[in-house]
Amino acid sequence: MSPSFLQQLVDRLRQEPRVLAVYVDRGLTAPRTGEVQEITLHLAVEGSFAQAADAWAASLAELVYSGPESHGWTLITPDGTEWRLCFHGPSADFAEEGLQGVFDRRAPSRVREGAQEGASPSPGGAAGQAQTDVAAVAAAFWRDLYRAARAIRAGRALTAHHWLFACGGRMIDLYRLALQPGPSGRGWEGADEVPGMARALEPVREFLSSPLECPAQRRAARRLGEAFEGLVLPLCRRIGATYPMALRTLTFRALEPEPDAAGGGGAAPHPSDATARGRGSGSGSGMNV
Repeated sequence: MSPSFLQQLVDRLRQEPRVLAVYVDRGLTAPRTGEVQEITLHLAVEGSFAQAADAWAASLAELVYSGPESHGWTLITPDGTEWRLCFHGPSADFAEEGLQGVFDRRAPSRVREGAQEGASPSPGGAAGQAQTDVAAVAAAFWRDLYRAARAIRAGRALTAHHWLFACGGRMIDLYRLALQPGPSGRGWEGADEVPGMARALEPVREFLSSPLECPAQRRAARRLGEAFEGLVLPLCRRIGATYPMALRTLTFRALEPEPDAAGGGGAAPHPSDATARGRGSGSGSGMNV
């Protein structure tokens, strides 16, 4: 975790008048190392902030990923830390065990009176756009594959299994977008109705299954990443879309075997890293290729 980024993030949230309160949950740490890999911030926000989260996050430095999710927004920094910003309504009650207040500028009476509202704003416009944008699908794929890689390193095979299947769904999203732009449904659901889908999936069919043993998952994750990159990187180049190269590189590094698993030596660099060199990475959710 980068203390400087945490300070930058908190400072920016304090400066944003539509963010009324921030509470932090640092419950997830990597086994054996004590290293913080995921930090969850709960935000009480005005609805307009959730709708403008994309523009707000774009001004933050040191990011390899920034994008909407059902809980609100997710950021990933170059050190691999995932920052989950969970959006709640203005009167949300954060009297939960394990949550620590960063700041709360609401009057206590306002929290008590609105505690039963239950409504939490969501970045609806940005999230909806993400389903029909090649760059957003590519970024979501590498975000989920990075989560799978992190779970594999922690020996959490079932969690990795979940994220590898999510990556398969992103692959279907990409084919759906390419073969029939704008159809309803996501992932596998309804894919049979997309003309040419079954034929298009045949070259990558073997990469869409997920084993339950971590070593096999590591191999499957690398193959899935290579297959996805082989499809999407040329497409992004052709249409001028942003490709999340920094997050892709971070993911492949996370998929390298642990030093002790490699006989005590460092793992060899991923073969496709050679083609990535010279293209740079930079901050933000990716780079133009």
